[in-house]
Amino acid sequence: MKIHLVDGTYELFRHYYALPSARDDEGREVAAVRGVLASVLGMIKAGVTHIAVATDHVIESFRNELWRGYKTGEGIETDLLAQFPLLEEVLAAAGVVVWPMVEFEADDALAAAAVAAPLQVFPPATTIKAPHFVDYVLTTLRQRYRISPGSGGGYRVVTSLDLTLQAKAEAAVTTQVSRAGNYYNFHDAALVSLDPQTGEILAMVGGANYNAPGGQINMATSPTRQVGSAFKIFTYSAALESKTVNMDSPILDAPLVFPIGGTNNGPTRRPTTTAAGTARSR
Repeated sequence: MKIHLVDGTYELFRHYYALPSARDDEGREVAAVRGVLASVLGMIKAGVTHIAVATDHVIESFRNELWRGYKTGEGIETDLLAQFPLLEEVLAAAGVVVWPMVEFEADDALAAAAVAAPLQVFPPATTIKAPHFVDYVLTTLRQRYRISPGSGGGYRVVTSLDLTLQAKAEAAVTTQVSRAGNYYNFHDAALVSLDPQTGEILAMVGGANYNAPGGQINMATSPTRQVGSAFKIFTYSAALESKTVNMDSPILDAPLVFPIGGTNNGPTRRPTTTAAGTARSR
């Protein structure tokens, strides 16, 4: 439910000075009232279902006791003042909630209503495809080439991203978090897919939900994140590239001991191959 609060005093003043004069059969000035009524009815026609209008039925404010001359009726044209009760009458006849303020001001009524109304919180949303990758590109352009969106250079940036693979990567991250996250107590994930020949980024998912609190942090590139077992593939790749080992080379699945202390990745197993170690994250 959306509640629309209207400052009737402001609207009446605005229409009074914006519209040409118009009088009814009794000779009363009614142009401003017609203008406000048309505006409110336009809101209803557009689909608004909950409207309240606050007016200063009495112009003089109680705040005059605090600040002399804060808000008085001096200098206000008679034709304008006479339209306040008329506006309240026609809006009420149209079924609109009207608060004609006497002891307090219209602003006070609007503020009280805003406090009492249910608070609606709308999380940030983005329609950008691959938002973490876009942020990564913009950061790279800014840091490496001193180019920003406001530079005005008219640059056209071509990237290596494959939107088909990107969609699959995002689906994979979402599936893993939703299926295994509660069981293994993780609630976020990241995925980067590279072209093994060129190193170009084909897909990048920096988190499970970009619009969630903290979701803008790219977990794939954050320098403060502990890489864990993700680093193993780089170790294996470097060893294979150096031709020190091949996929069938035996490796000892045993704990490593460092002078500063260290841990192993579970119980010791028998010797295994590079291929099996890669597959099992040993």
